[in-house]
Amino acid sequence: LAVCVGRSVLSSRKMQTSLSCLLLLALGIAAAPLAASVENLFPHAVEPASGVQFPLEMAGEESTLSLAGSAIRVKKVVFVNVQVYAVGLYLNIPKVATTLGKEFDAADANLYKQLLVGDSVIPLALRLTMVRTVGGDTMSGALKEAVEPRMKTIAAKSGADVPSALTAFGAMFDMSSLPDGTTLVFQWKAGGVLSVEIGGKSKGEVSSPALCAALFGVFLDDQAVVERSDLVGRLPALLAASAVEQPAQE
Repeated sequence: LAVCVGRSVLSSRKMQTSLSCLLLLALGIAAAPLAASVENLFPHAVEPASGVQFPLEMAGEESTLSLAGSAIRVKKVVFVNVQVYAVGLYLNIPKVATTLGKEFDAADANLYKQLLVGDSVIPLALRLTMVRTVGGDTMSGALKEAVEPRMKTIAAKSGADVPSALTAFGAMFDMSSLPDGTTLVFQWKAGGVLSVEIGGKSKGEVSSPALCAALFGVFLDDQAVVERSDLVGRLPALLAASAVEQPAQE
């Protein structure tokens, strides 16, 4: 800045250069708070154990889905609990209100059973954010280990084709690693179609109601790998707000 001012007295042409320098400097100063405020343009909630931010809403298949809550996946490695990823559950709140009512008990197993009915009775999605770098094969293997027994239980009643669905699902994890901060989004769509997005890129879909129910069951059934009540922690407030927004019935 001092150099620009010193040179500006030599000629009017250099004065213009000095003014340009001052303008750029001012813009640079202004840009800092602007950049810092960008994050605040997108409302979010924070998973407390990991500090991971989850957007309050995401686009669903036919409607907007709202963040019902978030939880942390912890795995024991050599007697030490290690955080692996944070997970957020997104739901269609009007459908939840219609199906389950305005009040519920997070300890009631029936709540989670209703969420796992599927076939778009209540549209839902999961968003995972890695908090440590994990190999693609490792993540695929861990999910398969959790999903496969659940699928077999479902298949015993429905006759679902477990091997082909699991193979198609595992093939989506074709990356060498999932770095810290990588986001994975799983949506349970109408007809039992699972859509998968990893790192902001679509990895395709698998048509398998059993796979959908099993994958979401990993987080919502009575053997969930996370504290499932945390995944519906925001639901009471969302349902209350939804009730206020609805027009009065005559």
